[in-house]
Amino acid sequence: MESAVYKLNEYATKTSFLIKYEDRGSVGPDHDKTFTQRVVLNGKVYPEGEGKTKKKANQDAAKKALRDLHQEGAHQTAVENYNPPSAKPKKEPNQNDSDICNKTSSLSVNSQDISSEHDFIGLVNHYCQKKNRCHTFIEDRRWGPAHEPQFSYRLIIEHKEYPVAEGRTAKEAKQKAAKLAWDALQEQSDWDSKVSVRSTVSEGGATPVLSTPSTPL
Repeated sequence: MESAVYKLNEYATKTSFLIKYEDRGSVGPDHDKTFTQRVVLNGKVYPEGEGKTKKKANQDAAKKALRDLHQEGAHQTAVENYNPPSAKPKKEPNQNDSDICNKTSSLSVNSQDISSEHDFIGLVNHYCQKKNRCHTFIEDRRWGPAHEPQFSYRLIIEHKEYPVAEGRTAKEAKQKAAKLAWDALQEQSDWDSKVSVRSTVSEGGATPVLSTPSTPL
């Protein structure tokens, strides 16, 4: 597997960005030092990385820079094969993570997508299919103890980032992020009032769970 340093250098080469690894010193006794390095890419400083050797510290710094770049959506082609551990969401059964671009307009949102648990994710999926737009959920961070972790996610539609939302599970955080994006979409001047919850399919022909009024142009 290609190292983080290699992937970051490859990205810098493809984008003609100037990359530097800055030595931030070391701490600890001579026999057990911890080194600190950081990446400066095209003038932008990224989080510091640590390691027992400068090489490992460089790797850690490169991983953090790639993680930040991945979240910014600035280099999808260059690092599409690199998935830093901190940015890789935990898979949950029977969940559509919507982590890939879906431009197949013939697909429709089924009743499960707009149930009380999945309504906003389903609405965003439906909207992007109708408008032929690419969308993806990006894990912003996760924290807390292993038995009670917290997650934060943001939704990106056509390279536009929407606010970060937090939840006790990845699913809950994505649901909240989808709601924030949905609210923001309705405020845009190009909002299509025809793309609404009423155009999705409800379970058993019942009234849709969510009824959101459209904003006039």
